Amino acid sequence: MTTAYRRYLDTHGMRVATRLTRDERKAQTRERLIAQGHVVFLRRGFHAATLEEIAAEAGVTKGAVYSNFESKADLFMAVLDARKHGRLAVYERVRSSAASIEDSARAHVRRASVRGSHPPARTSTAWSAR
Repeated sequence: MTTAYRRYLDTHGMRVATRLTRDERKAQTRERLIAQGHVVFLRRGFHAATLEEIAAEAGVTKGAVYSNFESKADLFMAVLDARKHGRLAVYERVRSSAASIEDSARAHVRRASVRGSHPPARTSTAWSAR
């Protein structure tokens, strides 16, 4: 029985897996834990959330959680810190791109209304319908 070896003449477009360093893998695991911790804390609340559930959602073991965080409270603080840094970055982009405080406020209201965080404003037709 003979098996033919297939030689690839054109390897353009083939993914070559690069091996991550230990520190890079640990940083990726930490980011996944923070992201999934945010999801679980939102869904279940701090007290009802468990590290086992967060680890399962992140696809890691409970030991990986404890190698990155001392406790559930430490993970929660990391989630809050990540959210704070994300929001500060957005605010900084708005502030640096706006020519004045008024432009900054208008841009913030536009973004907030697109996300649906504010109820729609009543128009004159809404008032006359009552």
